[in-house]
Amino acid sequence: MRYLVTDDHIVHFRKEGLIEFEGLELQPLVDLVKKEPFHFNLSIHNPEIQKAIFKLKLPQIASQLCKQSPVQFVFDCILKTGAYSLKNNASCSQLQCAAVINLENLKLTFIYYDFEILIAEPVFLIGFAKFPARYIFNDEDPYKHALKEFGFSYSDVIHYASTRE
Repeated sequence: MRYLVTDDHIVHFRKEGLIEFEGLELQPLVDLVKKEPFHFNLSIHNPEIQKAIFKLKLPQIASQLCKQSPVQFVFDCILKTGAYSLKNNASCSQLQCAAVINLENLKLTFIYYDFEILIAEPVFLIGFAKFPARYIFNDEDPYKHALKEFGFSYSDVIHYASTRE
């Protein structure tokens, strides 16, 4: 399904810092996410998750909302509760936005990079950045050392094969 992002969507997204989308079939992706024992970069551990993200056209929606082409899918993670913003809590440069999928009610929200979201229920967060994104140290990131497990060092360009859209 191709989701049409209008100029009104973009204006609302920039003004409010977030926008909700309806009508996307999120259940197959959520089912895959809930089965994973990992909480960071689930799509590296399970390529079916990455396929589901691309099937939903989430990178294209992010690209249109941010008026940035291409965007790069740079990380995904599960967040339980609390306040979170890409600007303050992510270990990645050039961040543009994130897709946030509530794992309980299947609501999809895109957040702008400096918007702080309050998380009351577990969510699956998918980060998108301008290319090239780099791994940076951020002490506020709940997964600040997770990319080291995949062989990255600070200031490395994040390069997941086939994730640029």
